[in-house]
Amino acid sequence: MTDINTQAENNAKNNDFDNTYLYIKGIIDSGGSNNYGLFIIKINKKTAELDSANSIISRFAQFIEGYNCTDPWHKFEDTIINKRFKGDYQINITNDINSAFIKEVNKSIIASALSEADSGDSKIIFEYLHPLLSRLLLDKAFKLAVRYEEINEAEILLHYKEKKQQEAQQKKPSGSAAGEDIFSIQNGVLTGVNLVLAPVSGVPIFSLKAGDEIMVRVDESTEKGKQLSHLYGKHDSEGRARPIKARIEKIIQSGKSEWKILTLLHDGVYGKTIESEQVKVKKPESAVTSPAVQTQAGSKNPAVFIAAALIFAVVAGVLFYYLLS
Repeated sequence: MTDINTQAENNAKNNDFDNTYLYIKGIIDSGGSNNYGLFIIKINKKTAELDSANSIISRFAQFIEGYNCTDPWHKFEDTIINKRFKGDYQINITNDINSAFIKEVNKSIIASALSEADSGDSKIIFEYLHPLLSRLLLDKAFKLAVRYEEINEAEILLHYKEKKQQEAQQKKPSGSAAGEDIFSIQNGVLTGVNLVLAPVSGVPIFSLKAGDEIMVRVDESTEKGKQLSHLYGKHDSEGRARPIKARIEKIIQSGKSEWKILTLLHDGVYGKTIESEQVKVKKPESAVTSPAVQTQAGSKNPAVFIAAALIFAVVAGVLFYYLLS
């Protein structure tokens, strides 16, 4: 399978726009197993082969709100790519579905899909995908919506070109953010961190301000990140760095929908985050506390309790001595 973006650019150089892709867009609604998600299957019509298949599954029903199979293919593709990049999904079931698509969408079903798409129906692909997905979701009664969309090479190339232009425009600093580098630290260590998202109960990113406490995960894609993550305890069941509290030092909106956030994890240790979506961020509850936030809460500092206990023991000892004498 090839990268459709790369293939589109190669065809453009050769002035080859005859190729066409058939997209199979799908929405999964499994209340029985608490799995909700999107998928998109791309078929190369010229070769009658599977080009790529991607999906993403969440535990929250709100994940699929606002999506319809009549939405354009790129809305599905962009959502899947962005959510997977942020780690905001159910990893195991998502990987199982992707593997099943790659393995099970064979020449026979592709031929049937290509024929059915021309007729404007989607019954065949629905009857093929529903039992396949129900075995993975362990829910025979889940709801599945599917729809075909046919796009030629020129339209695909135009979309990616416009997308790159929009991203470049959004990255340009504006207003008070122009020329300001909030990640320039004179003394200390700077490491990448990822926001912990809470789609239902979280706080909108645009309402955050300096001084707020939020939940983050240390980005372990670098050696520095791996070393720092061990300061804050074990990993979770999915192997990700454990969430910790962090205090926002600076936050600016540097583009139309891009936020730069500098957080304090520990004395001299700072976190760097760049977020390009209007997400909801998880606030601290009963999770691991980073040393930076912990030392700010004076009454919660273990040293205070230890000192109080020692003083109490000394006073009690003196009183007991005089009573005995």
